Amino acid sequence: NQIWRMDINGGNQVLLADVPGIAQYPRFEADGETVVFRWFNEGSAPLARVSVHGGPVRGIEGLPLSISYYWASSPDGKRFAYSSTDPATSRMYVVVKTVGQEGPGIRLDITPSRIFKWLPDGSALVFQERLLAENPLSKIFSINPDAPQPKLLYSTEPDELIDVRFS
Repeated sequence: NQIWRMDINGGNQVLLADVPGIAQYPRFEADGETVVFRWFNEGSAPLARVSVHGGPVRGIEGLPLSISYYWASSPDGKRFAYSSTDPATSRMYVVVKTVGQEGPGIRLDITPSRIFKWLPDGSALVFQERLLAENPLSKIFSINPDAPQPKLLYSTEPDELIDVRFS
C-alpha cells in the first residue's frame, strides 16, 4: 500500500506515498512531476496526487467515492474521466468532470475496455469500445467530451491492439 519511484536499474528508491488503505494503479500526469493513483481508504477521495519527489498526498475532491477501474486524468490535470454504472440498466458509461467544479459532469455513452486515455492535447479521450464495436480489440476510437460523438481513430484489423502511446 505504498507508491515508490526508482531508477530503471532499481536504484535511487524514493517513497512517494505511504498512506492508509489501498493505493494502486499509479500513473504519471503529463507534467512528469506528479503521480495520480487510486486510493481506497474509508472516507478518502477515490484518487490522489503526490509529487514525484515525495511530500504530502492530496486527495482529488469532487469525484464520487466509488470510482471504477477505468479512469484517466487530462494532460493538464484539470479534468478526470471515469467509468460508472447505471443502476437501472447495469450498463457502464463514462463521466468527465472538471476538478473543483460542482455538478454531475458530462456523461458519455461509451463502454471502454483496455485502452482509456486522453489525447496529448486534452481535446478528446481515446478508448477501445467493448460493446458497440465489431472486432473491438482491433479498433481505437476518440470522443470529444464537448461534442460527444465517437469517431474511429485507428484500426489494426484483424490484429489486436494492446495499448497506444503518443509522442
